[in-house]
Amino acid sequence: MYGNCLEPTDNIPELSPAAFEISPNPNNGVFRLDYTGNANNEMVIINALGEKVFFQKNIKSTMLLDLTLVPGIY
Repeated sequence: MYGNCLEPTDNIPELSPAAFEISPNPNNGVFRLDYTGNANNEMVIINALGEKVFFQKNIKSTMLLDLTLVPGIY
C-alpha cells in the first residue's frame, strides 16, 4: 500500500548558493560587487537598526555601487 509513496524531497531541484564579493572593505561608500548566481535575484542592505538603506532587483554580475551611507554596521 505504501510502496509507491514519494519522499518529501523527490523532484525538488537543488539550488546552488549564490556567491558574491564586495571590495574594497572597508570603503568610503563606493564599492564593487562581483556576483555569480541566479539571474532572478535582489540585494538588500540593512543597517544595525533593521532599516532598509538599499534595495535593487536583478543584480548584474559586476556592479559599481556608489552609496552615501552614514558610518556604521550594515
